[in-house]
Amino acid sequence: MQPSEKDRASFFQQHFIPLQENNQLILLEDGSELFPGIEVIPVEGHTVGQQMVLIHDDRQPLLFAGDLLPTSAHVSIPWVMAYDLYPLTTIEEKKHFLKRAVDQQWIIVFEHDPVIPAATVALTEKGYRLQDKIDLV
Repeated sequence: MQPSEKDRASFFQQHFIPLQENNQLILLEDGSELFPGIEVIPVEGHTVGQQMVLIHDDRQPLLFAGDLLPTSAHVSIPWVMAYDLYPLTTIEEKKHFLKRAVDQQWIIVFEHDPVIPAATVALTEKGYRLQDKIDLV
């Protein structure tokens, strides 16, 4: 609702306010489980208010990481996008969520990767690396 100067051209209040006024948009301050097994997780490094979606059931959890991890190359902690408003926050968020991804064996979906749509990750002596590449088709 209050975009920075850098991303003002992408976010227009006139697109969001009518949805909110007609109860078609619920603004969340924190993460929340929208439905059983579907959780939204706020992250602030790329864009304030960005949310990732974690889907978990009795099988392997699936994380739609959005622009926190837009491509498989961004699994490397220092790799951030030039579009990130707060790159140091992005780095800290990546450390936190990649650790959880390893510990809980999440499948991470890379929304902008033209070659690797999803993978699990592992922590090695050289940092976080792709473990198993997964074809979602």
